Amino acid sequence: MSQHFLLTAKARSLSVREVFTLGDEAAFELFRELRWGKGEEVVCPECGVVERHWFLPSRRQWRCKACAHTFSVTSGTLFAHHKLPLRVYLGAVAIYTNAVKGLSALQMCRDLGVQYKSAFVLMHKLRESLIVQREETPLSGEVEMDGAYVGGHVRPQNKKEERLDRRLAENQSPDKRCILVMREKRPRGDEASAPGGAGRTLSFVIRRENQADVGTLARRFIAPGTSISAEESDAYDLLHGHFPMHRVNHACEYRADDGTTNNQAECYFARFRRMEIGQTHKFGLRYLEWTLDPDPHDGRYTLYMSYLLRQGRRVRHVGLDEHLCGLFSEREWMSAIRHAGFKPRRLPYDHSTWERHAHVMFIGIKPG
Repeated sequence: MSQHFLLTAKARSLSVREVFTLGDEAAFELFRELRWGKGEEVVCPECGVVERHWFLPSRRQWRCKACAHTFSVTSGTLFAHHKLPLRVYLGAVAIYTNAVKGLSALQMCRDLGVQYKSAFVLMHKLRESLIVQREETPLSGEVEMDGAYVGGHVRPQNKKEERLDRRLAENQSPDKRCILVMREKRPRGDEASAPGGAGRTLSFVIRRENQADVGTLARRFIAPGTSISAEESDAYDLLHGHFPMHRVNHACEYRADDGTTNNQAECYFARFRRMEIGQTHKFGLRYLEWTLDPDPHDGRYTLYMSYLLRQGRRVRHVGLDEHLCGLFSEREWMSAIRHAGFKPRRLPYDHSTWERHAHVMFIGIKPG
């Protein structure tokens, strides 16, 4: 049996001890190598020219030979306009990367010796970079899918007779969300991991496990012909018409007779729950994904908004709005207005800063 990746030397390539023993010049050279590789050529973030640009040693900056733009080793990155030494940011990357079960901003601020707000902003920048730069090419081979619910905890009343049945939809919080995960299994002959280990992982935030969202995301992020393993939830039933499916009923067994499991997806949520219980303790809507765009080619997306109505310090009402935003055809506008019970009309719309007679406005007139 091959060695687990976390026990290999490749898992220790970025050590916190080595980072904090670096001097300013060594940290600068390491940052430069990590971004542009070895050699004298660097990339101008303004015009994209790869060249041995003029180096200003007193300022540790370059001046582009093509556009004369002055840039530093952090220009165009999430560390641009930084105030702390570079080794602090390298240390933050090392600490965050090595914390496989999550890390709190309070612990980060104590480890780096910075204020809580600095650690909070820095960690959100690191999380944002992971989403912006993640590879979203379709998964292939064998893929496991599963969902887990977070947020929206309803605290039971003190008196037993006053407690509600929290299993009912009307008694659940609108802040509840489902984390849907798709996990690609590595081929068994791949030496980069243990046999049958996990490869790439894609996660999404949806309202709940349902056939519409699961089907749309699966068709976009999973290549045709890919074998999918999932549990017996009806949210995955329609995938049988698009992919080779394998199901396991967890109410009866953890592993089906034909060997079907979704253990890699469950492993992902095992670490996810340890992060929730041991680090974050809860997830707020403001830190989850606010927009869902299952198909970026249709020119529309779904926007979820949550609002609170307070009286003093007490929350009187929690509301949730769901808006379908994007670009729609004239036929869709007229049909939507007519479906809402209004008589649709199309009028020319002129704006002082736009080209005249280039835009139209749709209005709905109440019948009668």
